[in-house]
Amino acid sequence: MRRIAPSQINVVPRGIAIGTTFYSFDSFDAFLVGWRELVALEAIDPWPRFRITYEHAYGSSYEDFDTFRERDKNKFEIAVGALFDAVEKHSPWTVRRGWFDHPTVEWERVADLPGPEPTLPSAGAYRTAPSRVEDERVVARRKPPDALEAMLVWLATRPEMPWREIVREIVVTEEHIYTGRRDGTCWRVPLSTLRLITPTIDDPTAVAERDRVAWFGRAARLVLPGRPRCPVVRELERVLATRSSPREEADAP
Repeated sequence: MRRIAPSQINVVPRGIAIGTTFYSFDSFDAFLVGWRELVALEAIDPWPRFRITYEHAYGSSYEDFDTFRERDKNKFEIAVGALFDAVEKHSPWTVRRGWFDHPTVEWERVADLPGPEPTLPSAGAYRTAPSRVEDERVVARRKPPDALEAMLVWLATRPEMPWREIVREIVVTEEHIYTGRRDGTCWRVPLSTLRLITPTIDDPTAVAERDRVAWFGRAARLVLPGRPRCPVVRELERVLATRSSPREEADAP
């Protein structure tokens, strides 16, 4: 895994160049793949990583790339998009769009969490919330963390992932997944946009290797600190397994 800045992603006449400047690649970490050597350019999970597969004298190899800093991820996606556009014009058969094929999903602000015992936000947050939550059947709920778990999450926070944005409570219904943050606000995304669950060992906001990240659409994510027999994790895994079953049966001989 190579971690680079968005400005280090370039296309030059000879091919793809990952280096310190646009035309100078004297750095030890500089990486240049000619058009003839390029086998595949792929957007891989977790967003916004990408992979370059290339041929050499001894066969083929690949390199994975990600950004250095959490706050650069959106800029990194733009730079990767420009790279993909350039390669599609020159060698379209090498492009694997990966997470680019998924729509951008935004968390929607709601007034409250669904269920018989909702968590009420502060009065100011409640007045600015866009709408009340419709009646939805709750299928899983993750209660607020105990003191030890809350302390571990707090120790893992940083400016790019402020404490007030760490979710305190999660509710899964048949249509949405809801989160209640510590700042008193509540948010949701459609459950239909869930596409992947990954170990947070690959995510800089992780607090432990046993944690998970649920991904919605291209890049919206929800960090799930490790908790034994978590009903929300089990429900999300069930949803993904249910979706994959029909495809597996169709592909079966």
